[in-house]
Amino acid sequence: MGLFLWLIKYSMKRYKLHTLIDITETGARRGDDPTEYRQQQNWMTLVQTLGLRSNPIVTHKEFDTTDVKGLGFGTSYKGKHAVWTVYFDFEQASDEDLDLVNEDFDLVPIAGKLSESAKLDAEIFQTKDEKLRNIVFSNDR
Repeated sequence: MGLFLWLIKYSMKRYKLHTLIDITETGARRGDDPTEYRQQQNWMTLVQTLGLRSNPIVTHKEFDTTDVKGLGFGTSYKGKHAVWTVYFDFEQASDEDLDLVNEDFDLVPIAGKLSESAKLDAEIFQTKDEKLRNIVFSNDR
């Protein structure tokens, strides 16, 4: 790896998010399968909301059914659930990024009732509600 790429890789802050909302990137467009279209809309909502303050660079995505204990979700979510994880960087990062991202995401509407296993109280991203938090951001380093 060249010095330039090494500097970029190690100078950027890396973040991750876990969510109980189906954010599967399907590439579906209007007129395609309705479920895949709604999944894609959630993905685009996520990327666009991340991009409100800086350009996000998604580096990796994962999906797993796992025990949500210790992941930071609201207290109403217990046991194993479908969890989508996204690793991302920002082109320009600051120490306040996660506080701002939490503010930006709270109460953003989403399409629900897709392949989520968690019962959502409302079809929105929730970052602040201690009981209903369904998306969690953290540093990955």
